Amino acid sequence: VGHFADEEAYMESVAFPDLKSHKVIHQRLLADFTAHKAKFDAGNGQGDKAFFDFLSLWLRSHICHVDAKYSPKNARKAG
Repeated sequence: VGHFADEEAYMESVAFPDLKSHKVIHQRLLADFTAHKAKFDAGNGQGDKAFFDFLSLWLRSHICHVDAKYSPKNARKAG
């Protein structure tokens, strides 16, 4: 949660135009993660394929594509 707050503060400091939708993405991730964690806690203490698929997809799509939009390198290209 601290990571998202730091990331959102940075995005605000550079006037990132998609900040509002990015916050919604973070909220959805936390809700999905919480649901997976509840299933994990209620089960046998092992993550299932759906959990690992969720993490893999989210990390690849969010970090490589969504977060890349506000990287300094891409900001220079857009400016």
